[in-house]
Amino acid sequence: MGDHSHGDPNTSGTVATAGQGQVEKFQDPGLPPHRPRLADKDPRAEKRAERQVAVLFAISVIGTLLFFVGYFAIRLDETTAISTLRLQNILLGLGTAFSMLGIGVGIVHWAKTLVPDHEVAEERHEIRPEEDRQDAEKMIGQILDESGIKRRPLIRNTLLGAGVLAVLPAIGIFRDLSKNI
Repeated sequence: MGDHSHGDPNTSGTVATAGQGQVEKFQDPGLPPHRPRLADKDPRAEKRAERQVAVLFAISVIGTLLFFVGYFAIRLDETTAISTLRLQNILLGLGTAFSMLGIGVGIVHWAKTLVPDHEVAEERHEIRPEEDRQDAEKMIGQILDESGIKRRPLIRNTLLGAGVLAVLPAIGIFRDLSKNI
């Protein structure tokens, strides 16, 4: 067998034993310096990012409508050709993909470009029910203010529209489960 020692003549040849060389406490690396984003400095870039998020939510709406076209406009029966079935499956699949992708990418883009990105660390304290409820209300209010949902009606309305429409295909599919029983 080969010699697996680490070169120290005073040890038994093992590389390391449990408990050797442990650091007492992890060092706090601190936070990197804050780099402002383009949307933080330029109002035109902020508006452009807002429009991009709205377009992504609109893509979700279009995907849902594409799903509805495939689901309701294409009727299947015993004489349906395989090409019609393929067309319906493509419309259903692409519609669902664009619907979910538009919402997901839109929310991520919104968070990365428009939501403030400062880090906050808070110390834990004893739980007091009434004070905690008031603190939670303050935090929710602060989150709503920081997210910009109140002052960006374009994003709010397109997100609501995409979210409401994205649920409707599932309702239609679940409704069809009872037809063959």
